[in-house]
Amino acid sequence: MRTYPKIGAEILEEVGFPYPVVPIVRHHAEQWNGGGMPDGLSGTEIPLGARILAVADSVDAMLYPRPYHEARSREDVIDQLRRDAGRRLDPQLVEVFIEHLDELIDRARAADHPRSSGVEQIARVQRDYALELFAGQQADHALDHIAAVRREAMAIHEFARDLGRSLGIEQTLSNILEKLENLVSFDTGVIYLHDGAQALLRAAFVHGRAADKLKGKVLMQGEGVTGWAVDNGRTLVNVLAKPDFCGPRADIGRSFRSAMVVPLVIEGRSFGALTFYDRREKHFSLEDERILELIAPEAAAAIYNARAYETSKASAMTDSLTGLPNLRFLFAQLEKEVLRARRFRRPFGVAVFDLDRFKAVNDTYGHQVGDEVLRAVGHFLQDQLRAADTICRWGGDEFVALLPDADPQLIESAVSRVQQRIEQRPIPTSIGQHVRIGISVGWAVFPDDGSDFEELMRRADQRMYQDKAQRHDMGLGDPVLALTESPSESD
Repeated sequence: MRTYPKIGAEILEEVGFPYPVVPIVRHHAEQWNGGGMPDGLSGTEIPLGARILAVADSVDAMLYPRPYHEARSREDVIDQLRRDAGRRLDPQLVEVFIEHLDELIDRARAADHPRSSGVEQIARVQRDYALELFAGQQADHALDHIAAVRREAMAIHEFARDLGRSLGIEQTLSNILEKLENLVSFDTGVIYLHDGAQALLRAAFVHGRAADKLKGKVLMQGEGVTGWAVDNGRTLVNVLAKPDFCGPRADIGRSFRSAMVVPLVIEGRSFGALTFYDRREKHFSLEDERILELIAPEAAAAIYNARAYETSKASAMTDSLTGLPNLRFLFAQLEKEVLRARRFRRPFGVAVFDLDRFKAVNDTYGHQVGDEVLRAVGHFLQDQLRAADTICRWGGDEFVALLPDADPQLIESAVSRVQQRIEQRPIPTSIGQHVRIGISVGWAVFPDDGSDFEELMRRADQRMYQDKAQRHDMGLGDPVLALTESPSESD
């Protein structure tokens, strides 16, 4: 839409009219206040013929039906013309036109219009064939522009379509830069995103020649050309890249001769930027700016949605109290582990941990301290088990561990170590008291104790209750021991 006046003028240039038709067509979409296209002319800078055509074009669009609206009444047309006078249209011409409106409409209807049957035939000519006919003529021909705009429009359509195919943030960021590489030439592209907690801009994804060197790059709020563009919500074209590079990356910044930054904006607030660096001086064109400003809102929406999805996904898979994975995550992991174990004939274990004396903690010190103890136990279990093991909160004061490639001997050794060490480790609390807690444990191994999750959990629960009963008989289920000072683990 923003290029059609220019393309129309270039087509007519081939005709060689003896009177100034081309400027009239080129500038008929300019606006009296300077907000039009393609050259942003204003007032009497716009050729008189173009200003006249703009009025006639507006009236024609309103008086006669279009696929997207019904014909408007004479009174509506006059009201709209007066609203546009001094803004889009020459106010003096509007008054002259309104004064002679009925006469002009009658003359237009009585005119002998040329036959347009040839237009339908021309419209059926394939674009590619038309381009072929003009091959060898001037390179910057109108049809070249038409083809370029068509390719560009298709690429933008594909860009928007493909963005909706991925909900993950990493895949979304990758798609954006890879697709943009087909529309805009650049050495290295970076998607910077706000880290709200620390008021930083982080390079969330980097693509291109210097990708390895710029991974993890951080800018302070407002720092460099990217920080300025984000803070001010304004696009920067062909600015120096050096302000974005300080310290150990200064040499990389000096290798880039130009940069382009387009803010990512949602609901009027910038939360990041698309930044492109290139070794060539003043490399980015107005066409690049136009394309990126068209695409930036699509990219911003896709990134915003992907981040929201990741947040909700993490929330859905995470226990809000301890920060550990929750049951939903555990079930998903168990399904994968069962398939893997069956395929490779490898065992895996499930262990259930139930806190002893925990009710006494809540009764004595309150639920806030109880929550602190649960968080501390969760972190303790993570520290004591292997990095490949998954610790989840089962609910209440129970935890479940998924132990890949674990046979009975390995599991027994691990749970015994956990029980001994937690008895020896007093847990600090916010009220200045330290509490000791115990753990009863039951476990099961695939496939010896069951072939699915329910069988494994049933067997693990049985062993856990047996263990709890034995510990109670040994006096390990007595009320919580509270200490006013932090004791050593050997106490």
